[in-house]
Amino acid sequence: MVETRTWLQLLVACSVETFDEGVCWCLQDTPEYPEVRIIEVDKQMLIEKIVKLQKAHAKKSEKIEFMDDHISQLLEEVKKKAK
Repeated sequence: MVETRTWLQLLVACSVETFDEGVCWCLQDTPEYPEVRIIEVDKQMLIEKIVKLQKAHAKKSEKIEFMDDHISQLLEEVKKKAK
């Protein structure tokens, strides 16, 4: 059985995963018989997902850095006014 699934579906569906050459071998235990499925993983889709996540992480990191600087400036102003 060959299925194409999203990365989240892979994680949910598989109890044991081994990636090899873009194929996920999944072993899902059942009380009667273990089910072995071969799931094709689109490498380009994974690369695009990684790039998207990296961009989102960079954007959030920049925002955090900006907020840290802004908070520092506000604290300095409050300290000056308190004197």
